Amino acid sequence: HVITAQFDTIRTLDDFMETASWKTCMERLNRVADVLEDGDDDAKKYQLCTASAEDDDLMIGNVLAKKKDSKMKDAAGVGELGALEAVAADKQLVNPHTGEVETEDERAERLRVEKEANMTEEELRMIPVAGSLSLFVTRLDEEYFKGLKRISPHSIDYVHHLRHEGSLVDLITKIRQYFIRVDSEAEAAELSLLKLEHLYYCHDNIADQLNIIGKDTDSA
Repeated sequence: HVITAQFDTIRTLDDFMETASWKTCMERLNRVADVLEDGDDDAKKYQLCTASAEDDDLMIGNVLAKKKDSKMKDAAGVGELGALEAVAADKQLVNPHTGEVETEDERAERLRVEKEANMTEEELRMIPVAGSLSLFVTRLDEEYFKGLKRISPHSIDYVHHLRHEGSLVDLITKIRQYFIRVDSEAEAAELSLLKLEHLYYCHDNIADQLNIIGKDTDSA
């Protein structure tokens, strides 16, 4: 959701992601790639799956947002309760196992734990997400080139942004390897083309220098 929100800040075709925001987004995608490739046994590595409505409901942030939205509608007289009833109502959630009162986030956490207790090992390795990982990487690649077009080539910001190409290619490579592992040929092919666009016109010595500069920039 955080990565999606960052891309949603781009409102028009002329807008582009600032270098600092772009780098933060790339770092978050790198964290996702590291989680997916953690471990030596491919059979025990994590995989992504599309989040269902039930998964979305169990997210604490969504629970609180829906609760707030419901209260606002009730107070406005357009929800299930009228305005006076909404003000007077104070719904209490009760844990059916202990009989104790619980909050919305405590309820969401309890339901999540109960759901995971009944899942198989294979299901536990599936991470439900909203959005497409390959689309996120494609958008990040597009924003990289948009940034180079919009930033003045005579500025130091342009040089700094140019140095991120090696890190971007590394990210594309890692995500591509994930899709190869899970037999998603369409996504793997799409990311292969992205990587090829970065390397096709590069001599080996230039590509090596870009990789070195990218790693130095990330460690700085």
